[in-house]
Amino acid sequence: VMLINRFRKYGRGKKRSQQMRNMGLTAIVASIVYAWIGYFGWATQTLACFALWTATVFLAQRARKTTSQQTRRFAGAHWITLVPALFMTCVCTTYICIAKEGFRLPQNVSYIIGLVALVVSGAWFFIWKFRVKK
Repeated sequence: VMLINRFRKYGRGKKRSQQMRNMGLTAIVASIVYAWIGYFGWATQTLACFALWTATVFLAQRARKTTSQQTRRFAGAHWITLVPALFMTCVCTTYICIAKEGFRLPQNVSYIIGLVALVVSGAWFFIWKFRVKK
């Protein structure tokens, strides 16, 4: 509405047609950015989730490869990144299930899917950890 009122202030002619074209281009670009901003937000959070999982696996492997004196220092270091990785997995999965740019599932179903993703990813990590240890 403010753009329309501002547009009405100016006179007719070449200046007005340029402003009309610029406002149209601005509206098109803004609608494209608005449509894609949800995907970029989800993508950055998912990238952070993968980074946390990578750090968790790295710390778990490092604790296994260290000598006996260093083992005490690195033994539980993977917990520092495991808890946030599990949380981010749950949040990212729930968001993409609920969001309008995602699957648009009902809220209750999305929460259940997020919790299932949390349990499955945690179980998968511990199964991997104990298999690698042996």
